[in-house]
Amino acid sequence: MGRQLELGKLGGYALLAFPFAVVFLFIPTELYYHNIYDWGGDAFLLKSAACAGLIIALVVGLVAICFKWFSGWAVEKVCFWFFIAGVYLLFADVFAPLQLARLDGSVGLSDEPLMYTAIEAGLLIGIVLFARQLKTPAQRKACSAVATVLILCFVGYFAYAVKVDLPRQARGVPVGGEAMESVRRPNVYHIVLDEMETDYFLELLKHPERTKALKGFSLFKHNVSNYPYTDVSAASYLTGTGFYSGSFSKWVGESDNSLLNLAAKSGYSVNVYAKPALIHAKAATTYTQQDEVLKRYSELKHPFIKEFVRLWFARVSPNFMTNAALEYGSALGEAASNVVESNATVQPKTIEEGIEPYAGVFMFDDALRTEKDRPDVSSYLYLHALLPHGPYVLDEQCRYDPQPGEIANLYLRQAACALNKLEEFLAELDRLGRLDDSIVIVQSDHGAGWAGFLDGTKESGFYSSTGVESENPPFDASITPWSKQQLESRSMALLMIKPAHADHALVTVDTESQLLDVYPTIADLAGIDTSGIRLDGLSLVSCLSPDTCNIPSGRERFFNFFSTDEIIAGNYYKFKVSINGQGRPHFDSVENAKVKVSDVELGSVISFSQSGFSDTFIGHGWSGQEGDHRWTDGAKADLSLPMKLSGKARDLLLRVKAGGFPGRGGPQQVDVLVNGVKVANWTLSGVGWYEAPIAKRVVGDGVLGVVFKIKDPTAPCEISASQDCRKLGMAVLEVSVAEQGVAQ
Repeated sequence: MGRQLELGKLGGYALLAFPFAVVFLFIPTELYYHNIYDWGGDAFLLKSAACAGLIIALVVGLVAICFKWFSGWAVEKVCFWFFIAGVYLLFADVFAPLQLARLDGSVGLSDEPLMYTAIEAGLLIGIVLFARQLKTPAQRKACSAVATVLILCFVGYFAYAVKVDLPRQARGVPVGGEAMESVRRPNVYHIVLDEMETDYFLELLKHPERTKALKGFSLFKHNVSNYPYTDVSAASYLTGTGFYSGSFSKWVGESDNSLLNLAAKSGYSVNVYAKPALIHAKAATTYTQQDEVLKRYSELKHPFIKEFVRLWFARVSPNFMTNAALEYGSALGEAASNVVESNATVQPKTIEEGIEPYAGVFMFDDALRTEKDRPDVSSYLYLHALLPHGPYVLDEQCRYDPQPGEIANLYLRQAACALNKLEEFLAELDRLGRLDDSIVIVQSDHGAGWAGFLDGTKESGFYSSTGVESENPPFDASITPWSKQQLESRSMALLMIKPAHADHALVTVDTESQLLDVYPTIADLAGIDTSGIRLDGLSLVSCLSPDTCNIPSGRERFFNFFSTDEIIAGNYYKFKVSINGQGRPHFDSVENAKVKVSDVELGSVISFSQSGFSDTFIGHGWSGQEGDHRWTDGAKADLSLPMKLSGKARDLLLRVKAGGFPGRGGPQQVDVLVNGVKVANWTLSGVGWYEAPIAKRVVGDGVLGVVFKIKDPTAPCEISASQDCRKLGMAVLEVSVAEQGVAQ
């Protein structure tokens, strides 16, 4: 009898603890892990939630012991219903808001969909009715066991999330292996002023002292962005391509032929200042993250604690209370931040309060302070500051000073701050004797849609605009609240270029350029070889001298607008951009375009050369692009091949042209699995075609998940004096899938 009572106590503890494990362990871990870049990898947020939950659970447990809940009827009643509450919270969390506040700083609110409230109510009723059927001791003990197992799973998930670390620095050779060259090249300073719109920038340049600081620059006043958001725009100008087919996530994640990777292969030391969630740079020598700089220069040890608590509180609240929970969660987060942070300085602590542009100021400060430590030759600095990106809370001297007012005026004030920081950095380059010998590119990723076009000044001195405060109707309310004019202003992105040894006064250029031109222009100026690489833009070097520009006038330029859901489905708005009589971007026409999803035609060949598109299909376990092939790196490498099939199912044949890196025991052995089924074993004795038959029952819906398992991946540095320490197995040149029995 005593043994049964002890088991009852332990089961009661598990049942009682379960809802606290859901609220303070599982839900915070989900919120943290799936947005780890946005939280700056600050595991303190997660640990704090777990500690708070543990303390509350212990207090409730002590109260329970005092009232003897763990014996007799209490195990059957109170603790059991605690468990049921935890089950409901776990299921209801599926419908909680998952995203962070919007990067532009607009107020993050939920529509509180009635459907979600109905689903939550249905879940509650269903779980309660199911719980009332669990009456026998065996059923209640089963609940205790389930609670125990789930709590252990939550603890494991928590432990894994805490240990996941953001890549602080990418060391060693670039992704493609050893650097291709070691020649001396001019330094490149590639500076991105996020959301800097050209017409506002030109307004700031009306002061003559401003133009003196920009000696040697050519400003392309008719430049346009090709995409509306930072991550996709950055993907376009860093890869030099638009997204028309293939995998959207891999394109945004940066291909191996990106500008930064190619610069590293060409002998540059690539140093990146950016936010990893927005800018991917696998070949960076150093990667200084925005959140690290924010902690270093501000007085905030954990700058995102307020935002984390705010969103956590909204997630654990019912759907119909989401907006109220966001408000109360913000107050709770502010209190938590005040406990953790010891300073009394007024600083932004959430995206809505302006923590992103605030951090952008420190990005410039740190880049300026550390410039003397970087090489004076063959150094590529990519600095992406979320400045003057909204919300507009900084004054001209970059002091945190949130004020009410017209958006255009507040934006211009913050744009002046960004220009001041740019001038300070250029002055430091000049002081170090580096400015004249260097290539400097200053650009934006897009214009300021919220502020709109600048329409001059009112008598009061405030600027008017065609932005969010105008009465223009939305272009398409189903995907954006912005009007057509706001979208047009969103395309008006700054672009200035200073080649090495240019010393002329600032000039404005009428050439109709686009951000897709940035990659070929920098490569041209720096002498980086781009042969064999697809580039959708043109080099603007000839246009730095207006009389010699060979860019055709009136060339077609497009601004591609989409919602995230639409681009994944393959749909987007494609605007054809011209320049109107006021010198502004104007959308001449619009079409509902469709991205070609990467279906593989039977019998077609996927090339793994530099001019191919293997990036579209590869997954984990691959090294970088090398000439006509790509190596596997590690014990496993995978491909995803969505086949274009019609008619009835059929047997297929996978053919791979490949060669092997010998293992320690002889020729490399490779097992080939398709959709989890082993279909072949290859002995890679030399470069040739290797085949694997795929039965129609394995083909399934036509998406072939191919996995190559390498028996003995070997690093060259382990068996020779090579500097290459990748775990090589198979070098793939081409892949093809055909119907069995069809001649190839």
